[in-house]
Amino acid sequence: MEFTPTQLAIALDHLAKSRDANVVPSVDYIFGVTERPEISQELRSEMETMTTEERRAAMPKSVWGITHWDTAKLGVEPTITEIESAVAAPVPTEVTNYQVKQALNATPADRETVEALISEADQNTKDGWNHASTIKRSNPLFIAAVEQLGWSKEKIDGLFILGATFHL
Repeated sequence: MEFTPTQLAIALDHLAKSRDANVVPSVDYIFGVTERPEISQELRSEMETMTTEERRAAMPKSVWGITHWDTAKLGVEPTITEIESAVAAPVPTEVTNYQVKQALNATPADRETVEALISEADQNTKDGWNHASTIKRSNPLFIAAVEQLGWSKEKIDGLFILGATFHL
């Protein structure tokens, strides 16, 4: 099974936080491109006439992995097998309000998008966002918000998986 770099990065985040709840992404660990292949001049010329999909298929694949891991704080680097196992972890059906907001903070643009949507909502929705103890995937207001945002199931899965790693 192949995973996207985003799924692997979320899994690495989960693994790091399971080892030390006080880790800081981009400081204590980084998951990113470890090797970016060169594009030949010949391929570069051919790509000018290709569609976006053809260009994506023709592009040499970058290698993703751990680019920084604080072994003093987190121990030995996890193997790709450990990271892939964490990707396959079950997706929570609910997270606390705190957890979903912390997960959104990982991508400030997403947090801003959600806050903008909520600011335009009715008072019941605002109260729910500000005071609900949990956010349930099955909640009709949540489902409607996700549809309005146009977010994929995979994005929501990642949000809930990441959210579940945060604890007060």
